[in-house]
Amino acid sequence: MPDPEPHHVSPLRSPAKVSRGTDGAGEGYDVGKEPETPDYEVIEDFRQRDASGRQVERRELARPRPAPPRWPLVAGVFDFPFSPDARVRWLGLSAGVLPVILVSVFGLKNAATPDYGFFAAGNWISGLLLGIVALSTTIAWSAVMAANFLAILRDTYDGLDQVHNWPSGPFVDWIGESLCVGGALVISLVPPVIVQQALSLLGLPSAGIVPIGVFVLFPIAQLSILEMNSPFGLLSPPVWRSLRTSWKTWGSFYVLAVVLVVPVAGLLLTTLVISPVLTILAMPLPLVAALMIYAKSLGRLAWCCEIDSIARQQDGHPREQQ
Repeated sequence: MPDPEPHHVSPLRSPAKVSRGTDGAGEGYDVGKEPETPDYEVIEDFRQRDASGRQVERRELARPRPAPPRWPLVAGVFDFPFSPDARVRWLGLSAGVLPVILVSVFGLKNAATPDYGFFAAGNWISGLLLGIVALSTTIAWSAVMAANFLAILRDTYDGLDQVHNWPSGPFVDWIGESLCVGGALVISLVPPVIVQQALSLLGLPSAGIVPIGVFVLFPIAQLSILEMNSPFGLLSPPVWRSLRTSWKTWGSFYVLAVVLVVPVAGLLLTTLVISPVLTILAMPLPLVAALMIYAKSLGRLAWCCEIDSIARQQDGHPREQQ
């Protein structure tokens, strides 16, 4: 039987490993359940060397994609950090936040200590050195978190309940992918900062413009960057078009994002008021869990928007959303 025709590989899909999908319709995670026969198979679309050293080209094999669950932005999303494949990553990334916070707190404390005389220079120098260490550890942790964020987003977009393509292997092989998340964050920061500065110059209220702007623009920028396969991509026609054609799905995503962000922000403010030490001990787990859940819901959003787009092309008119 001849091989199937090559199928276009979306940049949102995991580019490096074989992913075997389930039906995607589960309402959670069944630890004791045997894995089902995959409905499709995704294979990397780039040249690599085989065991004999020859260059070989992998192609994605066209397979039927599973349908989303009935409630795609809820089912298997908020309990995702507790799933078997994500639990270890959640705990490991949460543990990685602790040294970042501790070094940052001690560095700021030393630099701000109002000593005079001989000890003043020592406190300032130690604070500077700790600040450099804090910056380095923050960048390293953020890069690892961003790579895991993208792995969750891409595999969820592929219709997988569990993540099969966690970043692994040498650090340099996957660390560049963190630029996709960093680029989306920068792109989503620029417009609200400009608007805030303009409102300030005009003497108008501008409080909250930046966080609200980032909240609204980041998912658009992130999906645009992945769809265009560029860390500076912003004007992706399919993504911007989906804001109109799949507006109910986008609206549901933002509502659930608010439900996710508000408790985490409230916990942060509460612990800061009680004690900074409590913040250091209490925030890593919910912070990392919120990022993982956000990535999962963003992947489901991209999945649903693509299905809407395919349905529109096949039917010739917008699909009625349930």
